[in-house]
Amino acid sequence: MINILFPLNKSVMPEYKYWVSFLNSVQKILYKEDISITYMLFSDNLAEIIKSKIIINGAIHKNHYLSISEIESKFKFSLKELLYIDYLQTSKYVINKRDRDWYIPESEFKDDVVCRIKLNEIIDTFNNEKYDFVLVDQGTDFEMTFIHRLCIDQKIPFVRYLPDFGNRCFFAYYKNHSKIKILDINIGELDEGQILNQVKSFTQGKSSNIYQMSDKNLAIYNPYPPRSLLKRIVEKTPQQLVRFLQLKVKDYYFRNTEEFTKQNLYSHFDKSKKYIFYGLHLTTESHVALHSYPYLNQIITIEQISRALPQNYLLYVKPHPWWSHTISRKDLKKLKNIPFVRILRPSVPIKEIIKHAGLITTLNATTGIEALALGTPVIALSKVNAFTGFHPNALRCDDLYDLPGLIVELLSKKFDYISSDSYFQKLFSISSDLRFEADRFFSQEDANKKAKLFSKYIRKIVNSYNA
Repeated sequence: MINILFPLNKSVMPEYKYWVSFLNSVQKILYKEDISITYMLFSDNLAEIIKSKIIINGAIHKNHYLSISEIESKFKFSLKELLYIDYLQTSKYVINKRDRDWYIPESEFKDDVVCRIKLNEIIDTFNNEKYDFVLVDQGTDFEMTFIHRLCIDQKIPFVRYLPDFGNRCFFAYYKNHSKIKILDINIGELDEGQILNQVKSFTQGKSSNIYQMSDKNLAIYNPYPPRSLLKRIVEKTPQQLVRFLQLKVKDYYFRNTEEFTKQNLYSHFDKSKKYIFYGLHLTTESHVALHSYPYLNQIITIEQISRALPQNYLLYVKPHPWWSHTISRKDLKKLKNIPFVRILRPSVPIKEIIKHAGLITTLNATTGIEALALGTPVIALSKVNAFTGFHPNALRCDDLYDLPGLIVELLSKKFDYISSDSYFQKLFSISSDLRFEADRFFSQEDANKKAKLFSKYIRKIVNSYNA
């Protein structure tokens, strides 16, 4: 029997019943084929409805438990780094700030007792049970990231299922905290002709971004019945109502009033200029929080890129139109004051920017994929991305000392369009449009169908390691 541990996001509520049904079905299907899936829960949210599970909830302290400092020393990591990854998505501070900051205040780091118990519970579980694999989604839970450190120590394969290729997912093997490899496992559902036609619909069609290739994957299941604004207000306590109104006022200010005051900070987009492009990321997104640790302060990152620009080049920077409100006027002004940096309006079409750019620099955004489709080279800074290692015109910068040389190298190198075709065929073949988030399962039929498909994926992973 192959034993797989599958930790789950602790924030998911039982109302997402089709996701839970999917998980239980995957267990049942694979058990018949001698693959045992055990889910690990970090809260009691799903304790009553997940069948085979281990619960790590930080409730019971035992005398033999190590201190946090002893655990950090034993497994060579910093708990604060792991908590940062978690809190960038879950902390009350980030919610109140409306995703605006890339730091977490000291006041948020106060659950030392619970953290210590949970880490020790996880250590005890690994000491008492034998796992052949650990499989995880893109969750940012600090418990998941700690399990990766345990897997490094015990030489257990740790694999994540990540939605990082144009809204499609691939499996990535984490050898250690910095060496991560996308697995070459065929889980794609499209043939070569379909792939090339989909890419062509973006490059030569009217689609403004490559997400049009995965429209059906943008739908979201909402388990809660719709309620009128009046009903939502009436159901709240006075304290909840005050908080609700405060957030609504704040959202309106950020999205409307402050957006209007930013207009004088934007520059005109001149495609005839020589420029490199960097699109601002949403720091609280899981793929940024998980894989871009050194670059979370993007003001510093952009300044570093600006210092590496070749002669006569500018650095165009653009907020994403979906979350431009998460960049304050104060921070936008800091960016504008960096020499050779020009801020573009969020409404400027990204396709036009990429087409005429000499180069794209990014952490791991979809603009890198779009750039390779349009014939523009890419430098990625994140340790996990969907382009470097698959295309000769896409490089990863592991050391910022190398950045100026990498930029000059790619600018002077002829773009290989034949490799672009091979790139998209490869990435589509090793990725799937089966998303793992709890809100991507829409019915019992949908859950059953996806459970059969995902079970096949897991079998392929197991077979690839046993080969």
